[in-house]
Amino acid sequence: MKAIVCCITVMILVTGFSCKNMTESKSNGKSNLIVTAKTTANVTSSSNLLKQKPVPSEFIQAGSDSQNSILKDSAIRNTLTVISSIATKDNQLGKPFQEIRFLNKKDTLIKLQEGTSIRFPACAFVYEDDGTPVQGLITFLAKEFYKISDIILAGISTRTEKDILETGGMVYLEAKSDGRFCELAPGKSIEIRFLSNTKKENMQLFNGYPDADNKIIWRLAEGKEKKAPSEIFTVVEEQPEFPNGEDSLVKFLQENIKYPEEAIKLGVQGKVFVTFVVEEDGSFSDVRIVRGIGGGCDEEAIRLVKAMPKWLPGKQRGTPVRVQYNLPVMFILDKESRETNNGSRNSTPYTIGQEVRSNDTYSYLLRSGRLGWLNCDRILDFNNPKINVAITDENAKEVDMVMVFQRARVILAPSYIQDGKIVFERVPKNEKVILVSIKKKDNKLFLSMKEMITGEPRENNPDYKEVTPGELRIELRKLDR
Repeated sequence: MKAIVCCITVMILVTGFSCKNMTESKSNGKSNLIVTAKTTANVTSSSNLLKQKPVPSEFIQAGSDSQNSILKDSAIRNTLTVISSIATKDNQLGKPFQEIRFLNKKDTLIKLQEGTSIRFPACAFVYEDDGTPVQGLITFLAKEFYKISDIILAGISTRTEKDILETGGMVYLEAKSDGRFCELAPGKSIEIRFLSNTKKENMQLFNGYPDADNKIIWRLAEGKEKKAPSEIFTVVEEQPEFPNGEDSLVKFLQENIKYPEEAIKLGVQGKVFVTFVVEEDGSFSDVRIVRGIGGGCDEEAIRLVKAMPKWLPGKQRGTPVRVQYNLPVMFILDKESRETNNGSRNSTPYTIGQEVRSNDTYSYLLRSGRLGWLNCDRILDFNNPKINVAITDENAKEVDMVMVFQRARVILAPSYIQDGKIVFERVPKNEKVILVSIKKKDNKLFLSMKEMITGEPRENNPDYKEVTPGELRIELRKLDR
């Protein structure tokens, strides 16, 4: 079940605040900014941005409205950018950057276009070249990779040096100010929320590093921060849950709620939003009304929450944590009660709002002390014997080839190319995969997509067909799930 979290943003005037002394950040007021990203065609110089007056609102839409073309990859560092050779040769296949601008001295929440949200603490950034705090505007660039088609076109695989990973989403992040690259300050970390349509256990954060061939290799993030005892999460891997699930919660509410007599007499009905913290042991604290309707309904909703049995606590990386949970309860009078203004406290009809029910979206909340390539993954052990798979292709050195697994979000890149053979090492045997091969010849694109079972006899040379950039994307999107 998913909690419905109401985000309340408070603007506080900041005076005399500076990132030079970062220890002041806890005592001085800070504004919380919510930023929504847009694609952008050009990275505007931060020196010019500093001359612009920031939007004086808690909601900022960043990026250019007049242009939405693809930002050239030369705008970011080659050491951290791995775009497939095919996508590099054809800008129509590249993925646009999202550009966001915000002040370094403020707590900032960024919401990217495909659902990723990133929270930055105040004074998060320092200049990479000398470590001094950034005083002005940050120009933040981001790319999201949730779809298999996007991951393939980016030339990224889901593998560490020895393990196979199942991805829950990837991002590439970069920050600049006044034309200089920025990094996170020592002791600072960002909070990243990856969205997912399925719930997976043991998701962790991996950092991406280029190997000798400039291909990304994923490594488990180091220096993971433990939560402070008082930290309250709003998004966790495992949401808190009423004993025996959602149906039992609805039944409990229906059997125990009492429609206040004052509300019946006054004809008061509507939705009451109650917020509370589910503690690590499943008990409740800080029960209060976010939005009420009066007539005694607010008090009844609070009484109902406090009367509930302990819940199963929320968990982050398998550990119980404190979670903020919002519960909407709807009070509705039946026709007879509205007309006569009388009725029994225990028998007046009511319904529980639809928001109580879960949707099909999950999320994973992770922390990172660095930018660059970040991947929400888990290590998979297929328990199958491992084999090497060699694919013969007469144009092996000109081909971008990957192996897409059908039972997990796994994309493997070749280990090496030798004597006209494209070799995948340590591949689980007897797995259904789709072999995706893309090449560009005489300024034309060619695609091959073949189903196969690893370890079984197969035809060699991929069967290519010519495609336009648009047709290539359409074909690859068939792999998205």
